Amino acid sequence: MMYFSKGVFVMDYEKVYSLTAIADKLGRSRSSVYDWLHTYKEFVEPHTVGKGRTKKYKESIFPVLSLIEDLKAEGHPNDYIRALLASEGHDIVVEGETNENAPVLTQLTEAYKTILTKVETLESQNEDLARQNEKMANAMQAMAEVIRQTAATNEEKEAEREKRQLERDQMLIDTMRQLHADKQQEAKGFFSKLFGK
Repeated sequence: MMYFSKGVFVMDYEKVYSLTAIADKLGRSRSSVYDWLHTYKEFVEPHTVGKGRTKKYKESIFPVLSLIEDLKAEGHPNDYIRALLASEGHDIVVEGETNENAPVLTQLTEAYKTILTKVETLESQNEDLARQNEKMANAMQAMAEVIRQTAATNEEKEAEREKRQLERDQMLIDTMRQLHADKQQEAKGFFSKLFGK
């Protein structure tokens, strides 16, 4: 707003708020305020400055949001709240209407801004997916290392068990041979004594 003071034109800038600042001022969660702004956007748009990520809200948004907050607290449905906002004379913006007389460059600029916003959203989602993929790859590498170490440990244990089994088998065979040899020696001694040979 511009006004004339002391022979000079003075520009008066209206204070604007971010979504987070509004949530803090109302003492509500950011997600609740976002839901209200989205659900009742036709009553919110007259109080906005900028678009997309640079969108801010004028001071005049607070009476609208306070009324929405009170009506929500009383449990009124969205249609009732819309009707009440309209009946109280709150400005409304109807979306979806296009001005076909607007210059082609303006329409192209708006289309470009929309595409740019969507591309930025997709890039952000891609970055999130890349981070998730990297975490999963790291987790899979860690799991593969654990499996490899477990397999190596199991192979060592199996080799040790087989070695002990072979040693026991060999001891058993040696013992049986010795017993057999002793029995044959003992048998020769008995017959020798018996027959004198």
